[in-house]
Amino acid sequence: MVGDCSVLLYDTKVGERWGHNYDQLGGTPNGIGQVWQRAAQNCEAMIADGHDPLRVVCEHTHSRGMQFIAHLLLSLVHQPPSRVTTGRQADFTTDHPEWVLGPDPQGRAWGDANQLSYAHPEVRAERLAIVNELLSDYPSDGVELNFSVGVPLLSRAQTETHAEQVTAWMRSIRAAAAAAAVQQGRAKRVVVRVPASLGGNAALGHDLRTWIVEGLVDTVVAVAVECPDYSASVTSLRELCGLCAQHSVAVVAALESTAAEQTVQVHRAAIVNAYSAGACGVLFHRWYPDSVSSGVLHPYSAQDYSRIRYAAWPDILQHHDKTFRLGPVSVAGMGLCGNWPWSAKAEGVEEAVEGWLALPLPLSQGTATASLPLEVSDDLAAAQRDGLLWRCELIVSIAHLAYTDLLELEWNGAVLAADSAEVRKADWSYQMRPSGVPEQTAGFWGYRLHVDLARSGMLPRLGRNSARVTLLSRDPQLAPVEVRLVDVQVVCEYLPHRSGVRDAEDFYQP
Repeated sequence: MVGDCSVLLYDTKVGERWGHNYDQLGGTPNGIGQVWQRAAQNCEAMIADGHDPLRVVCEHTHSRGMQFIAHLLLSLVHQPPSRVTTGRQADFTTDHPEWVLGPDPQGRAWGDANQLSYAHPEVRAERLAIVNELLSDYPSDGVELNFSVGVPLLSRAQTETHAEQVTAWMRSIRAAAAAAAVQQGRAKRVVVRVPASLGGNAALGHDLRTWIVEGLVDTVVAVAVECPDYSASVTSLRELCGLCAQHSVAVVAALESTAAEQTVQVHRAAIVNAYSAGACGVLFHRWYPDSVSSGVLHPYSAQDYSRIRYAAWPDILQHHDKTFRLGPVSVAGMGLCGNWPWSAKAEGVEEAVEGWLALPLPLSQGTATASLPLEVSDDLAAAQRDGLLWRCELIVSIAHLAYTDLLELEWNGAVLAADSAEVRKADWSYQMRPSGVPEQTAGFWGYRLHVDLARSGMLPRLGRNSARVTLLSRDPQLAPVEVRLVDVQVVCEYLPHRSGVRDAEDFYQP
């Protein structure tokens, strides 16, 4: 599954036509407003010719043997009336500033103060009416409700008092789907896209556990919370999948693809980890990894297609190169130092997520870090016995580390001094080449510590592994400069078969 579908309604009772309130074009400098204007013009042209755009999409999808799930954003942000818009602003949100969340009473980060609050019955009623249209007026196969766009739907003070109203709203949506299914003779699925944490959802006022137990949802699209992309930890996802399995609810793991450090190897690691936790599929909810680096979003490159081709086949990915990575991520050009999607939006929610860890992590002299989890779903010991393992290396990136500083690494209980023969120190201070760490996130310069886990007999376990780092001593002249643990990686590389040749091997050197 790749990408979202924006909803465009034709002869609507409630839903507003996309771009109907265009006056003067605004938007970001990259021309996003102009992009949406062109889309709106295309839809208006279809409607003028007697075609309902959404109905065309439904019918074309079915003609290809596929199902169509309408995707609905739930974050409605009030903006004051203005002649200049991007076309993505509904009159409903402009006309009702009285229904916004407002500033957080604790003065901490909590979403957007102008976000419309689902504590107000009028807001829930407006979205429910649109859901009814998508289910009843169109031959859709269901609706996906996006709770996971980084903006809480209830204020901090409302999460306990109004969580039940949101659950009652979900019951109304389930009833609407059941009625539409009888009316059309077509199954109507209710899908929710939420953070992959039962505790994290509860802290936001989403009683996901009740939605699952009562059968209010058919599928959960789970957005990673412990690490950016499931390539390091799936503890919360495994708990969610376990509950869903008890109630016949499918779980699809959602992956982000706009960050430069989310390489094809990192995505492979995330995919196999998600399947090992109990997910039944993968959704790339934004897809332009190779396109972003080239500056061209469309068309997709051959590597784009190669990257997603085996996403549904973890057995095929078993012996493909992977990087299991715990570290910060830069999404769509914005640095996020935490791994939780709401890290910059809802301060304090992360305490409800088991295993949550924000990186970069400051290192205090003489104090070991907390356990750094790395979930590895590859059976590397078996691959080594079969002659398929080419390389397995632990890599720890330490920012602002000086050559004379002393460090100690711990890997699954084994302690290694950073100046020992088992550890290679690679100098990344002032290198005139990309460091592989997002600078806007980490500001990286320092050292990378490499440990050959295959040669040292310390291959990762199948499942959960852990690392720790201790700063033993610091150059006194650099004491004011903070040493930070940026990321921890396990790089796994394979041969195509026993005694095979790697693509990078070139016998005939010039």
